[in-house]
Amino acid sequence: MPRGRIFVDTSAWYAFIDKNDQDHADAVSKVKALDRSHLTSNYVLDEILTLLKSRLGPSIAILFGQKLWDQEVSALVRIT
Repeated sequence: MPRGRIFVDTSAWYAFIDKNDQDHADAVSKVKALDRSHLTSNYVLDEILTLLKSRLGPSIAILFGQKLWDQEVSALVRIT
């Protein structure tokens, strides 16, 4: 039986991306240990891009935002 997806929120994405975040190592190890695909929403996309831009700069936000938009790192649910 296939396992469901894991919903990834803004704080989890940020910890995974920012190597200086106190939870970075845990976030990376959890992602490697999971055998499920990721799921996130367009609301989380907006939040993580705003957070990345303000803390790490626009280039990081653009790179990660494109990966989320193209669904390279996670399925993207568009909430209307």
